[in-house]
Amino acid sequence: MENDYLKSIQTMFSIVIVESSNQQSTQELLGDFYRYLDSISNEKQLTQLQQLIKVCYESPDTQDDKKQILNQIRLRVKQKIPNTNQDHSQFLVEMNNKNQKRVGVSILNNDGSFILTDQLTRKILEIKNVSEIQKRLFEYCAVAGQTNLMKQFHEKSNFLEQNEVEKQFQMTIYSEKTRKKALKHLNQQSKKVKKSQQQKHLSATKTRVSKQNNQSQTFNYWDKIKIKYLKTITIKITKVIMSVNEEFLDSIKNSNQIYGSQQLQLMAQNSKQMYNVVKCEISENPFVEEIHQDDILNDQKLLNYEDKWKKKCEQISKELKKPKEQQGKIENHFQNYYGANTDLQLDHNSHQIQYQWY
Repeated sequence: MENDYLKSIQTMFSIVIVESSNQQSTQELLGDFYRYLDSISNEKQLTQLQQLIKVCYESPDTQDDKKQILNQIRLRVKQKIPNTNQDHSQFLVEMNNKNQKRVGVSILNNDGSFILTDQLTRKILEIKNVSEIQKRLFEYCAVAGQTNLMKQFHEKSNFLEQNEVEKQFQMTIYSEKTRKKALKHLNQQSKKVKKSQQQKHLSATKTRVSKQNNQSQTFNYWDKIKIKYLKTITIKITKVIMSVNEEFLDSIKNSNQIYGSQQLQLMAQNSKQMYNVVKCEISENPFVEEIHQDDILNDQKLLNYEDKWKKKCEQISKELKKPKEQQGKIENHFQNYYGANTDLQLDHNSHQIQYQWY
């Protein structure tokens, strides 16, 4: 709309000249600018606006803090110009390149609901069926990780605020894969102990177990729960503009790597429409983020997992015919299953547990 185009120019100049100390006025003006910008679709107007931003940015009278704001505005305007956005083939190439670096790529709405997602993203999030893809990204967060997640956002309903172009954050999720590995190693350790009781090498086994316990003394009870049942992922989200045509939709349908939602089909019905969406890049962290003990205690799913783990340890203890007073030591040994099978270390700078499965 012509009126919104002129208002966007006027608002941009107001942002530049308003006093830097008046942060409230600056943010209000920035919000107004983005509202006007969202209604502008004329490529010529967007290009002219981009040129005006460049002039203001390069002016010697423009303060450094205003240049930072102008740079944010420039990126937002650039994303709205159709020929500056990736075409569909480029997007698929980028997705493939990211996958080779163990980074999953998906397209979301700003509320976190999936429009399309690649196989690697589904693998990292441990999505097993189509019904789980209907969830929004935040819904994958473990209860124990929600406090940390919300510290990185103003509100849970939107990923990016009006004045944000991109954002990177961490989120901790439940990991059934990790839980099964923990149980597998627990069973393996129990078999080793049973075997050692029948052999003459029991003393050597005791020495090895002692080393395992020494290695794991750094990790407290809550650290062990995190390592057994959770994993932390890094997520980068970026505002982009995209269109969907029948050709792109067919390429998604014919792919066994990419899942497209019903919304993608609706978008393809109006191939000339440019949609404001969020590109989401996900990768697994080599560590589990620090989580407060109270957050773990409030996570009933983790407590249920740990209760089953303890019962399993008690069962193994009885099978090994260990005295009841030794139960604590036995259970502690099995909870430290990773000592012989996993390379772990504590990052003393970040206080995060790092692990690498063999």
